[in-house]
Amino acid sequence: MPRDRRDDGFTLIELMVTMTCMIVLAAIALPKLQGYILSTRLNAAKPYLNEIAAKERMYKIETGRYCCTAYTNFDENTLTNALGLSLVDAGDFCFVFICQSATLCENPESTPSFIVPATGPNAPDFEVWAILRNPTGTPPNVTGPGSTSCTPVAGKASPTGWEQPSGSTSAGRAGQVVALRYPPPANGIASSQGTYHAVNFDWHDGITESDALQP
Repeated sequence: MPRDRRDDGFTLIELMVTMTCMIVLAAIALPKLQGYILSTRLNAAKPYLNEIAAKERMYKIETGRYCCTAYTNFDENTLTNALGLSLVDAGDFCFVFICQSATLCENPESTPSFIVPATGPNAPDFEVWAILRNPTGTPPNVTGPGSTSCTPVAGKASPTGWEQPSGSTSAGRAGQVVALRYPPPANGIASSQGTYHAVNFDWHDGITESDALQP
């Protein structure tokens, strides 16, 4: 009685074709999976960005100007003391407040520039950056776009270690930022490219991860 070929399983050729297809699919899916994981980690900065922005707006209502430190010494201690917030648990990020208007800000600076160029009626009041810290936790200061130096608040938790070193060519490296802009720009991809990266930033509810997602 003739045997049914279906009982013989895969032939070598069929097995090789199947494995090749799986390798190709994995190569396509892996970068997207890595990007999704990184985006999930970057989401941890957003509650802090929103809290800083909300308390800055309240501070301006009470004092007439936003609270910001000098460009040469962005210090989280100044923000936490003036605004009454805690940043000690946000170990993966160091937060800076970027404001350039002498009318709006206590210590306006011409640099660093906003993460995406904006002037005239479209210029924001401010941006808040969450700068990714060195994965080893040292040095304590971290340098972000435009040579922005940020000093973490006293007693801050160490980075959890998922960040890439600052000299890496991978996304999610120390010195890259998650940025909040106020007033928020329209949701979606901006028409102009970023100040520090030649990429059109993608904004959602006033926040963009585009800088930190760039290799």
